[in-house]
Amino acid sequence: MPGCRPQRPGKVRVRHRAGGTGVLHAKLIAADRHTAFLGSANLTDRALSHNIELGVLPRDPSTVEPLVDHFCRLLAPENNAMRFA
Repeated sequence: MPGCRPQRPGKVRVRHRAGGTGVLHAKLIAADRHTAFLGSANLTDRALSHNIELGVLPRDPSTVEPLVDHFCRLLAPENNAMRFA
């Protein structure tokens, strides 16, 4: 992602609950390092018209930059998260 830069380790904390039946995962759309959308909605007609979803639109670099940095770390080539089909 253009504009990705390393972040100091330990600044972003990711927690998850082991076990259980429910799963919630978030979607992040970052317009830049100042504005993003973070929410639960799949961006499909059915999901947006029939499901109950939640999202936030942060517009503050101190909030958005750590999200973008975390996303960039997840997609770094050494993590092998994204592969060509």
